Amino acid sequence: MNARMFALFAVGALLTQSCIHVEDDPYYDPTTYEAEPNDFYWGAQGLGPICVGQSFQIRGHIDDFGSDPFDGFAFRSEVPMDIEFALYADDPYDDFDVELFDPYTLTTVARWETGANPEAGRFSVVSSGFEFHLVVSSFHGSGAYTLEVRGAPLTWYGDGATQLAAQGVSDRAERSVDWTGYARRGAGESSDESPAWALMTTYEIDPGTGHARRIDVRRLLRQGAAFDGN
Repeated sequence: MNARMFALFAVGALLTQSCIHVEDDPYYDPTTYEAEPNDFYWGAQGLGPICVGQSFQIRGHIDDFGSDPFDGFAFRSEVPMDIEFALYADDPYDDFDVELFDPYTLTTVARWETGANPEAGRFSVVSSGFEFHLVVSSFHGSGAYTLEVRGAPLTWYGDGATQLAAQGVSDRAERSVDWTGYARRGAGESSDESPAWALMTTYEIDPGTGHARRIDVRRLLRQGAAFDGN
């Protein structure tokens, strides 16, 4: 194991301890239920940290009539890791899609748009403390769904130029979901409703020593916002 991989493993082992959870309550419900409104990036439903080996099962409802265009779910990586997901539509005739959204740059990183049920994919988050959004939308149909999300060991070792490494899938020649609406503000909505700044914590690996150094970065989320100094 080289110094870089060892450092990633050591940091992961340390941070993952905060995600260990044992539930002895026989009435414990492992399902997370969608909470509206979560149609835009500043209102994404925060599900907190996700660790390697941890799973989420989310139940929600989406439609293609404009009243509920997106369901956004925000996660935070506890360690550099891969994320696996599968979106199951209850009705086999519904066609739901998934977007990976970066709230720091307000951009779509990848989208999975096929007629498959489940719509499934995998991507890498190469920093600790990095927030990412999984967004559900309907290409066709309205109904309930289950979104399963699982943390897995990191398989992508790049140069760190990007925090989210993903390869989406689309097999449609015709129109697709207009994902830009998730980041676009609606008419008459105040810009003060969305957060101006976000704090992102990452870990930089020194290739010479293999030591990890924590870096806290303030990221601008809204243009024209004043930096508060915190």
